[in-house]
Amino acid sequence: MEGLREKSPRSDIMRIAICDDVEKDRQLLLKLIKETINTVDINDEPDISQFALGEDLEHHYSNGNSHFDIIFLDIFMPGKDGIELAREIRKYDKKCLIIFTTISTEHALDSYSVFAYNYIVKPITINKFRPVFLRANKDVELRKQKSLCIKTGAKIHTIHFRDIKYITSRGKKIF
Repeated sequence: MEGLREKSPRSDIMRIAICDDVEKDRQLLLKLIKETINTVDINDEPDISQFALGEDLEHHYSNGNSHFDIIFLDIFMPGKDGIELAREIRKYDKKCLIIFTTISTEHALDSYSVFAYNYIVKPITINKFRPVFLRANKDVELRKQKSLCIKTGAKIHTIHFRDIKYITSRGKKIF
């Protein structure tokens, strides 16, 4: 089931993985992502891959494929559970935002050990999903923004490209 892709990936487009052994749960997450995107101003629709087995997602990473920005990960799946899978993913990708989607709060504390971004208990509704996804989307966008670092005296300032109106220089001075 590896790589049911909706679009070809670009480096500036958000990449999302949905990993759940239950088809209807994967389809619900896909629907909620699209529904949320349609109600807010998100620049580009994300590249979404679906995985029915955790081993397929792990295989994706171990084969050197590109990383995901956000992973929606079920905990109770055949083979490795979601916590074990997250530990494996962290060997390849320390930056992705892992959002657990599961039927129980039983592993909520364990999720801290793999630096989970959030933990949503099923059944997932738009009211549970939307704020988590919007915050994750914002964090991914901030992480991907290009910026310029400028040293003034002993301080270093980071200025996002979107905030720059113009830059001029005279000699060694930048204005």
